[in-house]
Amino acid sequence: MTIVLARELERFGVRVNAIAPVALTRLTEDLMGGVVDDTAAKASLDPANVAAAVGWLASDLSDGVNGQVVKIGGGVCQIVEGWRPVSELKSDVPFTIESIAAGRETLFKASDPGIPPFLLQIER
Repeated sequence: MTIVLARELERFGVRVNAIAPVALTRLTEDLMGGVVDDTAAKASLDPANVAAAVGWLASDLSDGVNGQVVKIGGGVCQIVEGWRPVSELKSDVPFTIESIAAGRETLFKASDPGIPPFLLQIER
């Protein structure tokens, strides 16, 4: 859906990206197993840590990034294609808009930040 919307809205100057947050909340506590007991892991999975990706994607620092899925949480920020991460940044401290912007080249070393092609190209 992200790629389709990015293609449809590109002509209007609208960028469409998705965020796949990895965060520990009351809703996800049971899914995270023993993480709830690990203070450092719990802090790295604070939902507030996802805000940097939101801010970066909403800013001019992500100009040209369109049709992408950004997975962030637990000290890792990844670009995901399909169900697989294709690149990542790691951090021992919570990400900031600036730290993601500084790592942009690393995030897109394996792929173009523009709208990805459809998986199946149909020739006419």
